[in-house]
Amino acid sequence: MLRIVLCVLALAGGTTVLMRVPGFSGNTPAPAPPAAGVAARIDLDRGPVATVDERFLSFAVDTAQVVGGEFWAPRGSEERGLLKTHAVERYDFSRPALRRLASALAPAYLRIGGTDADRTVYHVDGDDANPGAPDAGARWVLTGRRWDQVGEFARATDLKIMFTLNAGPSARAADGGWNPDNARSLIAYTRARGYPVDVWELGNEINAFPLTHGRWLGADRYAGDLRRARGLLDELHDPGRLAGVGSAFWPVLGEGRPVLYDTLRAAGDVLDIVTWHYYPQQSHRCPLATRRAAAALTAAPERLADVERWAERVETDAREHAPRAAVWLGETASAQCGGEAGVSDSFADALWWLDELGRVSRRGQPVVVRQTLSGSDYGLVDDRTMRPNPSYWASWMWRNLMGTRVLDVAVEPAAPAVRVYAHCLRASAAGQRSLRSDGNNDGVAVLLLNIHPTEAATVRLGAGAGGARAAMSVLRLQADALGARTVRLDGAPLETAADGTLPAFPALAGGGAGAAVCGRSARGDAAADVGDVRRALGCVRRRLPLGSAS
Repeated sequence: MLRIVLCVLALAGGTTVLMRVPGFSGNTPAPAPPAAGVAARIDLDRGPVATVDERFLSFAVDTAQVVGGEFWAPRGSEERGLLKTHAVERYDFSRPALRRLASALAPAYLRIGGTDADRTVYHVDGDDANPGAPDAGARWVLTGRRWDQVGEFARATDLKIMFTLNAGPSARAADGGWNPDNARSLIAYTRARGYPVDVWELGNEINAFPLTHGRWLGADRYAGDLRRARGLLDELHDPGRLAGVGSAFWPVLGEGRPVLYDTLRAAGDVLDIVTWHYYPQQSHRCPLATRRAAAALTAAPERLADVERWAERVETDAREHAPRAAVWLGETASAQCGGEAGVSDSFADALWWLDELGRVSRRGQPVVVRQTLSGSDYGLVDDRTMRPNPSYWASWMWRNLMGTRVLDVAVEPAAPAVRVYAHCLRASAAGQRSLRSDGNNDGVAVLLLNIHPTEAATVRLGAGAGGARAAMSVLRLQADALGARTVRLDGAPLETAADGTLPAFPALAGGGAGAAVCGRSARGDAAADVGDVRRALGCVRRRLPLGSAS
C-alpha cells in the first residue's frame, strides 16, 4: 500500500473566519476560481526534471550586522538617510537559541553580504577592541577576531559560507580597477584556519552602485575585476568558487540598469556561479517603489509568477555566455529594503516563500538565499526575541520533507489559483530510514497551494505507482489570518523552548483515503477537517516501490 502524508498550511479558526480571507485589492483581480476536480499527476516515469543542492534553502546574515554598521530601521525609530537605516550592534553569533534554529535548517549556505559588503575592509590582525580605522572610501572594518566568530558559527551549525568581497570605492586601485590586496589577506587568513568558505562573491548588486555608492561600475570594468578575482583564487590555490554579478531585479522593472548580459559576455568564462537578487515587493523604506508590499497582495498570482520572468532572463544570459556556471538566487525576501512589518514576518510571507522555493527548484537553480536568518522585518527569526516567524516554520517543514530531486507535475484542467510542486522525499523525513545515498528517500513529497482568496479547490493526486491503494496521514499547519505571526501544527501553536530547542518533527501516522484535498467546500469545523481549508498548502509523502523513478 502506498503511504501519503499531507501537510497543510491554511488559514483557520472556524468556517466563518475562513470565508473572510482578505481578498485582492487595487488593480489586482482575483485569479479564476479553481476548477472542480483538478487533477495533479506526478510523472514518475520521466524521472527528475531538475536536481538542486542539498543546501538549496539557505539564508544570510547581512555584512552590516556582522560589522555593526547601519541596517534597516524599524518603523517609528530614528532613521538615517534616504534608505531609512540606523546603527546596529554587532551580530551575536554565540546565542544558543540562534545556533539551534540555524542548525535545524542545516545543511545550508550562510551568505555574508549586502550593501555594506562594498563598504567594509579587512584587518585580519585586529580585534573588536582595536579594529583600526577604515581605509579611505570604506566605512566599516571586519577584524580577524570578528571573522573567527563567523567561521566558528558556521562550523558549529553545518553551514558553508558564501562571502561577498568588497568591490566598492575602497577596493579600487589608482587605475580604477579592483585591487585584490585586501581580499588576499582575508582569503589567506580563512584558508589558514580552515573556515568553511565555499563561495567568494565579488561585489553586491553591481547595477545598483549609482544608488548605493554614488558611482557607476560599468560591465567592462567589472568584467576585468572578475578576472582579477579569478587570478587571486588561482594564485592562492583556494578551492572556493567565484560568484558574480549579483544584479538586483526590481518588481516590474527588472534589472533597471542592465549589467548582467555585458558582464557575462566579457567574463562569463571565469565564473563558477552567476548570482542574482529578487524581491517581488518593496517596503516603506524604499525611496522608489514599483510595487509596495501588502499582506493581501503578497500571494497574488502575478506577484508569485514574476520571479519566473526574471529567472528566465538570467538563465538565458548564463546559458549563452557562462555555460559552465550555475545560477543561484543569491538574495531574496518578500519585500525589498528590510522587509515590511506585518507582511514579511507573517503567514502571507510563508505562502509566498514556499511558492518561490517551488518555482525556483523546478527551474533547477541549485540554491536560494533568504535575506535574513534574523534581523529587520524579513528575518526568518525575530532577532530580538529569537521567536521564529511563520516562514521559519515553513522552511522547517520544507527542510524535513522536500528532497533534492524535482519531479514533473501536470495539473488538468489548468487552474491558475492551484500550484503543485513535487520532489523526492528527503531521506531524513520524519525520522524515516533512508534507502538511498543521494539525500532522497523512496517516496514523493508534494507541495499544494490554492492561492485563490475565497474559492475552495479539490485536488486529486495521481502518480505512476501501479494504481496501488494509498494510506494518508495529515500534518496541518494553520494561521488565523494572512497577517498572523503565530502558526499551529495540528491545532497546537508552534513554538520553541526558551533555549531555542525546536519541537520534534511529527511522527507520520497511517490511515485515510488515497486522495489529497486542499480547499474543498465544507460546513463543519475547520480544525477538524482538512476539507475546510480555503487557502492552503500541502506536502504529500507517498511511498513508492524501490527502483521506481523517484
